[in-house]
Amino acid sequence: MNENYNTNRNDALDWDSVIEAENEFVLLPEGEYEFTVKSFERGYFNGSEKMSACPKAELTLQIDAPQGTAIVKHNLFLSRKTEGLVCAFFISIGQKKHGEPLRMNWAQVVGSKAVSYTHLTLPTNREV
Repeated sequence: MNENYNTNRNDALDWDSVIEAENEFVLLPEGEYEFTVKSFERGYFNGSEKMSACPKAELTLQIDAPQGTAIVKHNLFLSRKTEGLVCAFFISIGQKKHGEPLRMNWAQVVGSKAVSYTHLTLPTNREV
């Protein structure tokens, strides 16, 4: 790599900038994969047209696959609108049982393991 470029900096690129620091993403084929929750941070979603403001869990998930290790960032919105997704996450990591209420125990989330179905979704102009 050319030592004139420092990839540790957080500078904005100009429209005519020279770029060369490539990310090494692991693209997983569609399928089921075991994941481990590597980290969790408390965040806040400021709201949008579709959902009101609410707390969010910023999760970092690690998937070890034959193709390599993939790191997935996922936001879990703590809203009644997305409560089913929050329940599904806690069921998947073994904290919640079907049909029973649960007080979320975030202290036990990091290190939890579960299985997820992964597929590639390409964004549309609406989502970008």
